[in-house]
Amino acid sequence: MMKREDNVLSLLNKRQSGQSRCQAMSDFNILRILMTKSENRSFIDGGYTFFQGDMRYGDGKVIVKDLFNKDMVCLDIINSSDSKNFRKLWSLSSKPRWEDHHIVSAPLPSHLRPPQPHEAHKPYLLVLRADNRLQRFSLERGGLTQEISLLGSDHHGYRFTEMLHDLQRHWLVLSSIKVKKPSSGFKSFMIFEYTTLEFLYHFEVCKSVFGNSVQDANVFGGLLLILHNNSKIELFSIDEVIKADNVTEARGCDINVLLRARPPCLFQVQSHHHHLELNMNPWLYIRAWSDQEFSLHRLDSDCLLQFFGVVADGEKEDHLEFCPDHPTKLLRYGSAGFNVYHISGEGKKVELQFQRNHPISKESQKDKSQSSSSRPNRRVKRTDSYYEKNSDSINHVMYDYENELNIFGLMFYSESMDDNEDVTSLLTLIKQIDLYDNNFKLLRTVPLDIVHQRSAMDMRCNISLTLDRDLILITVKTSLKSSLYIYRNVENQGDQSCVNRRFQIKAVMCM
Repeated sequence: MMKREDNVLSLLNKRQSGQSRCQAMSDFNILRILMTKSENRSFIDGGYTFFQGDMRYGDGKVIVKDLFNKDMVCLDIINSSDSKNFRKLWSLSSKPRWEDHHIVSAPLPSHLRPPQPHEAHKPYLLVLRADNRLQRFSLERGGLTQEISLLGSDHHGYRFTEMLHDLQRHWLVLSSIKVKKPSSGFKSFMIFEYTTLEFLYHFEVCKSVFGNSVQDANVFGGLLLILHNNSKIELFSIDEVIKADNVTEARGCDINVLLRARPPCLFQVQSHHHHLELNMNPWLYIRAWSDQEFSLHRLDSDCLLQFFGVVADGEKEDHLEFCPDHPTKLLRYGSAGFNVYHISGEGKKVELQFQRNHPISKESQKDKSQSSSSRPNRRVKRTDSYYEKNSDSINHVMYDYENELNIFGLMFYSESMDDNEDVTSLLTLIKQIDLYDNNFKLLRTVPLDIVHQRSAMDMRCNISLTLDRDLILITVKTSLKSSLYIYRNVENQGDQSCVNRRFQIKAVMCM
């Protein structure tokens, strides 16, 4: 078992660094079985660490900001033997400020072969700095392997602050802050090939082309989205923007796409707070009517399929979204709970619902008595899934999706006040994580015992969940500092003490 497991992980690591592509699905299937069904394996406490700001994870490593010297530090959490003192691989100066950064550890696309210049075939870190420099660093050593200056002769005062990976085009899209100079564009976008960082396009969004009501713009999924101040969203094909008639030669990263006229509008919709989610196969979209009301439509005809709003007993919607990698499913979360729907031509069908912290599957619903309500209760963003107010606590549920293993994880936690003598504090108790397959059948329950205490004056607390193969990472971020808790799926040692561990998994085999 251990030998086969080591072979699986070794193959996965080789493929991740661009060295191998064979047996990908088979390896992931074996690892999924080891994680979710093996009675000889458990998730155990892998330690914790404190840092400042946000955490970025990838390839078994995390990038965090040191609490003391303010440098950006890379910690190796997957190969560290001491769970209370993770191995520090390297550190980089946080000045000029890091506007955005990405850890890239995916295999090379099919049209590229290793080795690549600038070690692009190995895991690396992309950093976008406040002085308009795009840098590539070796993730293992922290050495600078490539640097691109985004400043050009026609810079127009743009400062790029965001990076986005467009999976469909294999693009790295940089977006600038909005400017209000009448003599220049409103916002600027720069596009690179994602792996090689070859410069492709640079263009402006101008109010003279798209109208004075333009409030913001985004590039995503082969589309240019124009957001107007009346909640209207217009969608344009990016191919119409970068067509040959608009492209000119330019030096360096200067503007080389000139939008002289407004492209044909593919689609437009009005949505509360510009909330719009698109789905392919089937072609559907979700628009918002208010903070709690959403509707599902066909993209080709605007036909209303379902409306999700305030229901008879006063429950409200908080968010509705398409399920990752499963376009025929909808996820709904809010004060009513966490619900999964299957969408078909006959309408929606509930597959899973959580209400008052108790999961109800579609199979168990059939066994309910007739006195139970037959009305089905109906979230990048990972926020509270639902809350239940009672005398002293608020309950929450949130989810994450591990796309390589095709596993969903639902995490349960509560927040309450702790009155201890003259000191009042806020307690966050993270209760458990349930692992589900792509049909939302329960695979395993991972009980946790994380108690996070903070001052009652610190009302800000953001919790995130990350699943990566055989790791579970939980981040608790407050105003003062952030805490990272790590759990590893390892083989049991076979002694009696291991059976009684606090973090032992109770396996739930799905029939």
